[in-house]
Amino acid sequence: MKLSRALLLFFCAFCCTRAIAQPLSVFENFNNNNHGWTFSSGAQQGHYNDPSDECENGRGVIASAPTDLNPIVLTSPLLQSSGSGYISVSFNIFKTNEGLTCNSWGDVDCPVYVSVQIESGNNIVATSSNVLLPVIGPGKDHRLTLRVATLGNLPASNLFKATLKLTYRNTNPACNNINTKFIFDEISVCQDACAAALDAVNDEGFTYDGPGSETFTGNLSSNDNIASCGTVEYTLAKGPLGINKSTIGGATININSNGNFTITRTDPNIAVFEFSYRAKNNCTGKSDLSAAKIYFASSGPLPLSLLQFSAARKNNQVFVNWKTSNESNLNFFEIQRKINGQFMPVGKVAANNNAGQTNYQFSEMNTSSSISEYRLKITENNGTNRYSEISIVKGIEKTINWLIYPNPNNGIASLHFNQSVQNGQVTLIDNTGRLIKTYAVSGQQLNLLNLKAGIYMVKFTTNEGVVTTQKMIVY
Repeated sequence: MKLSRALLLFFCAFCCTRAIAQPLSVFENFNNNNHGWTFSSGAQQGHYNDPSDECENGRGVIASAPTDLNPIVLTSPLLQSSGSGYISVSFNIFKTNEGLTCNSWGDVDCPVYVSVQIESGNNIVATSSNVLLPVIGPGKDHRLTLRVATLGNLPASNLFKATLKLTYRNTNPACNNINTKFIFDEISVCQDACAAALDAVNDEGFTYDGPGSETFTGNLSSNDNIASCGTVEYTLAKGPLGINKSTIGGATININSNGNFTITRTDPNIAVFEFSYRAKNNCTGKSDLSAAKIYFASSGPLPLSLLQFSAARKNNQVFVNWKTSNESNLNFFEIQRKINGQFMPVGKVAANNNAGQTNYQFSEMNTSSSISEYRLKITENNGTNRYSEISIVKGIEKTINWLIYPNPNNGIASLHFNQSVQNGQVTLIDNTGRLIKTYAVSGQQLNLLNLKAGIYMVKFTTNEGVVTTQKMIVY
């Protein structure tokens, strides 16, 4: 009888353990409930007009834009580690106004930084800090993926959670996110064992057979970046990409689920057609929007297409790159940078007026420690101007030199900085990779007391996100 009772207790314990087993990943669209997600004060689930789906009613997490004192924080439910060395956190994010009206969505007005923190028990096992939310221009799907390395600190079967944090730094007093709402949707947390990236890339095609060619056949998947997990299904989308049309006039279009499509022109007076499509990974539920632009033969030149524009910093230099096609009757490109709140010219490049694709590059010395904004002013021979989207470049990162004294020490030491630190952070990690303590730093000195004997890695992070480390020995 005692043996049977013991077996019964063991069976119940086994069943209960199985019942509460945690998932390996989570994909949350907030349509019904949040399955264990928690939010900071002021963030809540609610309805909004989805800008990625022709303003149809959607559900997500809605929060007031972050301020210096009130970041946005979203934390996942507990997940079970597969032992993989990397974790990916992906999400859609939209900026809108207090009324959540669809025509108000667009890029973030002021610099917002995104961080991801992976926690297991009471330990922080991985972080990805201070990633600047990119400026991508209105009418584009704003999906961000942050990939963090756990470096062996998250063994298989361990439980963990991911915390997503958005902060705002008031680097420009004239800039604010007042009366602004952020919307988060389709958030996923997944280790590499189950992650499946999906990046739909804009497509562009031409018909070369003259006015008699009224049909174009292509494949949308050939240009997209898709991880090998499950299948990807393609559909015609309602989103406002390109020229804000989900059903194109003057042509008929058919898209197969595998990405093959056919567009047939019905109005010979229209030469350019653009449509939006959605690619959805059936393995993870992730989806991404993109656009396709098709040119048909016409009597006049094809319109200029700015295929790509970007600016990137390399030390004290900023390199501006752009790619065009179908140039005709262009005069020059003027490179502009925002100075004291206004875009000012910093360089000029003559147009080549090539019918095919042309690559351009411009560089300038830029030693600013603040964010710089660049754009192109495109001037035609008749004086007509048009402008590119804006590309943001981070400022020069200022290195702060520091030392530990004495080192080695008997458990009492001081960190000395060559200049006053504002809102820095010092993290103490032991030789097993375990987080021991975190200190806030303001000033030129930080005292460390009551340290136990051992070897430590001391990590210093500035408020700009610059990280340096030193080894410390306590005897």
